[in-house]
Amino acid sequence: MDYSRKISERLWNLSDKGEQESRREETFIDDIIQKSHIEKELLSHLDGIETVFDGGAGSGRFSILLAKQGCSVVHFDISQPMIDKARELAEREGVLDRITFVKGALEDLKDFDDKSFDMVISFDAHISYTYPHQEQVIGELVRICKKRIVLSVSSRLGSLPYFANPINKRQFLLDARIKDVDLKFVTEPTLFSPNSIDNGTLAMLTEVDFLPGDKVLDLGCGYGVAGILAGKLIGGESVIMCDISEQAVKYAAMNATLNYVPHIDIRFSDGYQNVPEKDFTLILCNPPYHADFSVPKKFIEVGFRKLAMGGKLVMVTKRLDWYKNKLTSVFGGVKVQEIGGYYVFVAEKRSQIIKKKKKPEKRLSKKLQRKQKLNPRSKLRGIHSWLLPSERSKLRGIRPVMD
Repeated sequence: MDYSRKISERLWNLSDKGEQESRREETFIDDIIQKSHIEKELLSHLDGIETVFDGGAGSGRFSILLAKQGCSVVHFDISQPMIDKARELAEREGVLDRITFVKGALEDLKDFDDKSFDMVISFDAHISYTYPHQEQVIGELVRICKKRIVLSVSSRLGSLPYFANPINKRQFLLDARIKDVDLKFVTEPTLFSPNSIDNGTLAMLTEVDFLPGDKVLDLGCGYGVAGILAGKLIGGESVIMCDISEQAVKYAAMNATLNYVPHIDIRFSDGYQNVPEKDFTLILCNPPYHADFSVPKKFIEVGFRKLAMGGKLVMVTKRLDWYKNKLTSVFGGVKVQEIGGYYVFVAEKRSQIIKKKKKPEKRLSKKLQRKQKLNPRSKLRGIHSWLLPSERSKLRGIRPVMD
């Protein structure tokens, strides 16, 4: 056995390889796009196809697809963990009886007769892994094929950009359905909640209705979940999104295009710094957890001035008391809903003036009140003590009038 085959067998037989590859096919953007194109191409060439050989079939992406189309498929792979995962997925999809699982290497196909299959397929890097025997392997795949062969290979030089820029292989594509709207989001590990839509954001959106005529600000938008949903429901021209992270702004713009709402206004901004508008009907915010509350304090106080009359500031956090007290002090009241361990706050602007707490009136103790009643001059001394030095001089020589 040559060195290339040893490497392949060692790599693809790692115990968690099946689970890893299955997850990668669902979340890595380059894999999703590539394999979606391949699926479309395969489905357009199935006329007269009853039997299929899938070489290097992995976790069963195409074996299962073709079995669901009524084909009888031989799922052929060098990796037992991949075969086990494919078998699990095939059973889940109800096509286990249409797939035969065979472990083996593409360099050794002698057990299959000439023209055994109507269609032979092998995608991604599997043929490349057979180097320096790739021409022999392609010849064998042609030998066992009767009607149609579909292959793809990847150059090892083509892998260099990924090694030089690993972020390309760490992107994820998330599917979500929110308020009966299907959405897709491209993310990467440096963004907030890259592997799934944040539960706090989902909780907040359950308490929001996007209505015609709304003007929405998604404050600290991240990769764009709330703002893009709003754009889908009321039109992108009615939505502004902003974030202090340039990476978040980049991905929010990418996701706006991906979800067909390219007219959303997406800005790089530290809070409201680059948001001069003051006529929002909705401001949505999932603020960062800062111990000193300086950031959410600014979000709330400036947010009040950015809202139109009757507009609402909607926030979600895991903390209750400070946010409830602060929103009440600024807006004069707030509605709070607990959802899945998060608190969703909805504060409506009902006046143009920020509500301020009244300072308690300064009152004398009962003992001093009795003392003043017995000696009126003490009242003057009490007043005298509250005045500024420049004002005290005006009272010198003044005697209180006796009742």
